[in-house]
Amino acid sequence: MLGAQDLVRERMAELRLEAAMAEVAGTPAFAPLAAERFHEPARVLRAADRTAEAWSKLPASDEGELVRTDSDDPRSLLSQVRAAIGRARAPFSVRVSTLGALAATGEHTVYVARGRSTTAQAACRIALHEVSGHVMPRVRARRLHWIFELGTARGTDEQEGLAVLYEERAGLLDDARRVDLARRHLATRAMRSGADFVEVTRMLVRMGASSRDAIAIAARVFRGSNGRFPGLGRESVYITSFSRVESHLAKHPSDETLLASGQIAIAALPLLRQFGTRHADVVVPSTKVEVTHT
Repeated sequence: MLGAQDLVRERMAELRLEAAMAEVAGTPAFAPLAAERFHEPARVLRAADRTAEAWSKLPASDEGELVRTDSDDPRSLLSQVRAAIGRARAPFSVRVSTLGALAATGEHTVYVARGRSTTAQAACRIALHEVSGHVMPRVRARRLHWIFELGTARGTDEQEGLAVLYEERAGLLDDARRVDLARRHLATRAMRSGADFVEVTRMLVRMGASSRDAIAIAARVFRGSNGRFPGLGRESVYITSFSRVESHLAKHPSDETLLASGQIAIAALPLLRQFGTRHADVVVPSTKVEVTHT
């Protein structure tokens, strides 16, 4: 079993790898480093591919009135993120920013995309994902042993899986969301197999994505690249980590308190149980949500 020093060493190696990626972003040297960072065993990828293929064939319509993300409308993403942080009493601010994604969570701030549009249902799901999935684990980590705040190697990936699991429990992992995650996964796999930006975009259009959505997904997948060589490819972590977290918690439900207490990987749980069980104030977050209407 790993010791605390091993967990720290692995996390430091991951951070050094990510720093090296940042230094060569935009050059062909970025591609092998990104592939190393998000490497998964072949059997895991095959299982995720099957899930993505099945999800990609679901009805993809995201029906509902569109609301500007940064408006004062209580249904907007900005309003729903603020409300969720308020209910959680989390010491986080919310800022509007220019983003590729609709929302992103930093160390003390949740950023909401400026001037975009989404439905109230999608805004509710994103608010849940960011606050329950990313904000609250950071808040809990600060109250625990320092190793929780440091996080573990691949903990950021596992946290995405837990956040998607929260979406499912809340009834918000609908067909449109599953299709989007499937397209991101399959686009990443195509990129890793040698497809360039144009080829990936055309593939997504053939799968049923609009030109606008296809370009947006390809842009996420190819971050750090000029489109001619593989980019970041982080989009593959959602389905792989969701499946891993869901399967693990079905067998070991008590581990959820630890996974929800920082950027923690499943592989680190045997050691972290020694630290986490000393803290009785760690509570699994509720994922009961309501879509705000006017």
